[in-house]
Amino acid sequence: MAASSTRRATIPARRDSRVFARRVAAFNTAIAAVARAERVPLWNLHTALSASGTINDGISDDGIHPTVFGGGEAATFSAAALRYGYNRRNLTALQMLAELRRTVLH
Repeated sequence: MAASSTRRATIPARRDSRVFARRVAAFNTAIAAVARAERVPLWNLHTALSASGTINDGISDDGIHPTVFGGGEAATFSAAALRYGYNRRNLTALQMLAELRRTVLH
């Protein structure tokens, strides 16, 4: 099985279009169902970006792309930095990788 077919991640909120924004929940429900059916881990990016304290669900003014702390410091994981989308995304990606390493390799 190809690596891309063994991982699943939900999508973040959309703020660029009401039509697209309404579709996010349905897409994420389908992604979660596929992950359950395939018995693969789910990286719930939507939940991570929607966490309390995250500014605008971590989404930038364009309504699509995540925000980033300090003008490009996406690998900073301080409390202040984790209020931004890319920072929270990158931290939760590392957490997912650590969990996969723990469960698959050990």
